[in-house]
Amino acid sequence: MKMETKLLRNRLADYKYLFIEVVCYAYIILFLYASAYKLFDYGLFVRQLESSPLIGAYRYQVAWLVPLCEIGISALLLFGRTRLLGLYAASGLMLIFTMYIAYILLFAPHVPCSCGGILATMGWGDHLVLNSGFVMLGITAAYLLRKKVQP
Repeated sequence: MKMETKLLRNRLADYKYLFIEVVCYAYIILFLYASAYKLFDYGLFVRQLESSPLIGAYRYQVAWLVPLCEIGISALLLFGRTRLLGLYAASGLMLIFTMYIAYILLFAPHVPCSCGGILATMGWGDHLVLNSGFVMLGITAAYLLRKKVQP
């Protein structure tokens, strides 16, 4: 009986560790893809930000700050020592994006688009769902990692 319990605990720890890894790499892929698209077509990104009711006046600062944050957070998620901080930062940034989308959907007179590539094909409601899902995944992974889950 003890042996079965130990095997079950080990298997559960393996699944938790795998979950954390998948969430981290999903964030890395999402953030690096999004930041690359923004930086490669910087002029378009700035023009899209200009039409935002909240960001327009700060478009140049945001156009550099967001992709650099996404790249920096991706780097934090790569390494074990900084992964928890990276999960907190990724979840926080995604929460900010989610709140921005909610604001746009609820209060903006027009809905600007500042996403590119595959993400541009999604509607704002889809973005809200995607971002909310990433926030929940990031918080869950941070919680599990904080509990010192090891394979």
